[in-house]
Amino acid sequence: MPSPPQITPRLASAPASDENAPRYPWTFCTMSTPAIRALARRIRTATALRLFLTLPDILDWHEWRHLNQIQLGEELGTAQSNISAALKQLLEIGVLQRKGSGPRQEWRLSLDLGWRGNVADFAKEAAAQGKSFPKRLRGQPKQMSQNDYPGAANDNRRTTT
Repeated sequence: MPSPPQITPRLASAPASDENAPRYPWTFCTMSTPAIRALARRIRTATALRLFLTLPDILDWHEWRHLNQIQLGEELGTAQSNISAALKQLLEIGVLQRKGSGPRQEWRLSLDLGWRGNVADFAKEAAAQGKSFPKRLRGQPKQMSQNDYPGAANDNRRTTT
């Protein structure tokens, strides 16, 4: 069995406007906890789960990018056909968005799952993609169930809380 690949984090630089901002050896993203909980029920294969955990470091939520399935397979220690099937599964459950077909496919992460950046930029990108998310008044927590994430209507295995 091959040894797991060494993880080399990318250095994240602080914005030029804030030279006193801390610098971390990682980039951070925010993910919706109800969506993650629902994904725990909907992701069916170990390869799809491992790919899901890898993609936020490769893809973005606003920019379309090409994915090299052979390289991803080598990184995760699996065949390209398994990566292709895992991408299809993640697309079907709403984690990914795809543009194009065949070797010209481009991918991005779905805003239904999370975001890397600040709230104002998230709102701009959501509007640009034609998505709307419920707004809460300051100080009024929303009681969320596991069915309240975007795309829950497509999950035929969901349960009510």
